[in-house]
Amino acid sequence: MDADACGNSDQDFDNFFNAYIYRPELRSQYTSPNIEIRQFSDKNKKIGVETKEQNKPFKIGLIDYRWSYVTPNEKAEKFDKIEIKIHRVDETMQVDFIRGHYTNDDTLTETYGAKGAYVFERKNNCWQLTQELR
Repeated sequence: MDADACGNSDQDFDNFFNAYIYRPELRSQYTSPNIEIRQFSDKNKKIGVETKEQNKPFKIGLIDYRWSYVTPNEKAEKFDKIEIKIHRVDETMQVDFIRGHYTNDDTLTETYGAKGAYVFERKNNCWQLTQELR
């Protein structure tokens, strides 16, 4: 991972997240061995814990430069488009996502389905996936 991507600024996290998406071979290195599964509507409610091997696939992908919801056993052209929002929550960075309908010029017209999120914390001088919100 590029040293710039491991910095603590919002721009550094954007660089990190793009590398995390574009280079799946790096994900294991920047994913906690155990990922807490928490409720999206109440982050204090812990649903359980999954190992990084169990917590697959990573649900956010880029297909033809569009954010997409990755579903196992589906072909990439069938993946739903998603809206993502990256924001800081205390000392973490949270990536919220929800499926959306888009016009041909990529304007979001509506969202649908359950919201989800991934939470990244600073550990070992870089970002690491530590929670998934469902």
